[in-house]
Amino acid sequence: MMKSSVWRIFSGEEYALNQSNEKGQEIYDLAEKIFPYCRSITGQGVRDTLRDLTEYIGRNGGAVGGFG
Repeated sequence: MMKSSVWRIFSGEEYALNQSNEKGQEIYDLAEKIFPYCRSITGQGVRDTLRDLTEYIGRNGGAVGGFG
């Protein structure tokens, strides 16, 4: 049985879906940003990756992946 769109909106399901899509896009954008970095054990790419990940985690209140 398919739920009506009104039920989804008032139940919060629509809100959860929108938040999930936004978080997914945010993670995708981060991956797209750090993918091209050329990484070696002590190279600039590792430092750039760690900087971007630290910045991302800081923007999300320390919650990795939005959990917490």
